[in-house]
Amino acid sequence: MKSLRNRSSGFTIIELLIVIVVIAILAGLVLNAFGNIQARARDTERRNDINAIHTQLELYYTDNDTYPDALSDLDNLNAEALVAPNDDETYTYTPSEDNSSYTLSAALEAEDGNFSRNSLNGN
Repeated sequence: MKSLRNRSSGFTIIELLIVIVVIAILAGLVLNAFGNIQARARDTERRNDINAIHTQLELYYTDNDTYPDALSDLDNLNAEALVAPNDDETYTYTPSEDNSSYTLSAALEAEDGNFSRNSLNGN
């Protein structure tokens, strides 16, 4: 008669469940880190867009001695550049009443707060 200890080797249900739980936890950590990396990348794109628009606004001021009423008034700026990445929000452009200065900003996703640039003229 054979002993019970000579059963064929294999994994028990408990061992399989433990492995599945560990894999699920690791997958959750990886997905969370990946989401944060994507949010930071979109924030970097927002900063780059704001800096590019800021440059266009300063060139506009150099040519016209005033800032535009709206970003759509910039001749060399593609309208798609005004839409923030991964959402339908546009960047916020707030000119002064006499168009002698402005604030340009975007809400950041991975960090709390906004990224903004002010006019170089600063009147």
